[in-house]
Parts: sequence; structure tokens; C-alpha cells
Amino acid sequence: WAVPYVAKLKEVGAVSGDQNGLFMPNTPATREEFVKILVCALGDKVDLETDTTLPFMDVEVNAWYYPYLVKAYEMNLIQGVSDSAFGIGQTISRQDMATIIFRLLNPQQTGETESAFLDSSEIADWAKEAVSYLESVGVLNGDEQGYFNPWNATTKAEVAKVVCSILD
Repeated sequence: WAVPYVAKLKEVGAVSGDQNGLFMPNTPATREEFVKILVCALGDKVDLETDTTLPFMDVEVNAWYYPYLVKAYEMNLIQGVSDSAFGIGQTISRQDMATIIFRLLNPQQTGETESAFLDSSEIADWAKEAVSYLESVGVLNGDEQGYFNPWNATTKAEVAKVVCSILD
């Protein structure tokens, strides 16, 4: 089911695979991988020689992900897992992904915080509006049983589907 989404992201240059050219769709995406895919899919120019400093102590200035995080930070899309840490190397949860996408779309505040997901009570308060909105516009789906699984790591295949959904 993920093949057309991954192909589209490859076509726009948002994914290229690992050093062996493998995408590995069922592996969890890290927070920095998600940001890179999103920024590249949007086609936004990234300044590889940026002078911007990020407030996160776990972000290395010379790392491959740095310019993408700077771009997302400048767009007010990302926050850290704390005031001083972005969460480099951590997988991105489904509700974190939803919150970043919600900030990107910047809809008028919906005020809606209830979703039809069977586990909606497990969604963090700070993510409820994002999840509810993205569910209502068809960007997010649950699993076969109707659960959103907000705390689960987001797979690369799920990232591809969600990012392509907002591009369309």
C-alpha cells in the first residue's frame, strides 16, 4: 500500500534510501528523518550554510539533518522533546507527527478535540486538536481495529502516506 507514496517522495527528492538504496518502509522514522522528508517534500529551499542556531543541545551543527531542522524551526513547525533537546535519534510518535503536520497546515483553530479513534483518550492533550483535525480531513487513519496508537513510533511507510496526503 505504501509503494505509490514512497515513489512520489522519491520522485520529488524527499527520500533516497540508505547507503544501499533501501527505504525499509516498516522501520520507525526518527524525528530528524521525518523533518527532512517533510521539508524536502515541500520543495522548500534549505540553506546548507545557515548561520541560524537552534536551541537544542542534542543537535550537531555539522550533522546531515541540521539544515532541515533549521528550516522547520524557522517555519515554526518543530519543538523539542524538552526545552533543550530535539530528540535526535528518537523515533517520532504518531501524535508528534500529527502535531507537526497540523502546524504546517495552520488551519483556523478548530477547537475540536474528539476523534473517532477508539483510543482517543490516550492521545496527549497537546495533540488532540491536531489528530482530530487531520482525521477529519482524511490525512490520518487508524489501524484495522480503529485505533490511532498515538504513542507508537511512526513507520517510514506511514510518514510517506501522510506527507503525500498533504501534498495532494
